[in-house]
Amino acid sequence: IWESESDSNSEEDGDEQEMDLSKQMAETKEKIAEIEKASQTLLAELSSMETEYAIEKSCREQAEAFALQVSQENKKLKRISLALLPRLGLHQEDFAFLNSGEQAAPDPALDPMGRCLQQIK
Repeated sequence: IWESESDSNSEEDGDEQEMDLSKQMAETKEKIAEIEKASQTLLAELSSMETEYAIEKSCREQAEAFALQVSQENKKLKRISLALLPRLGLHQEDFAFLNSGEQAAPDPALDPMGRCLQQIK
């Protein structure tokens, strides 16, 4: 009699362990599925950020190249302007205010138009 009770108890224990293992396995599979979903979301976001970074880097490089080109063109135009000033009868000092960014009141004696007007009078 005692043997049959112990056999049935061991069967119940085995069934309980099997149910516990099945439950743990189901929970583990659920966690793995959640982790895989999160991983896929992170990988998609990473890919998006890498694309955005590549675009921003390209734009920055193009902007730097354009800024360099504009700077070189401005230097070239400034040299041409300075070379043409004597031909126009103007002196570099007359345009010193351009470098400082200030507005200077034109001196009628130095202004070519002012000189012309004085000669006419």
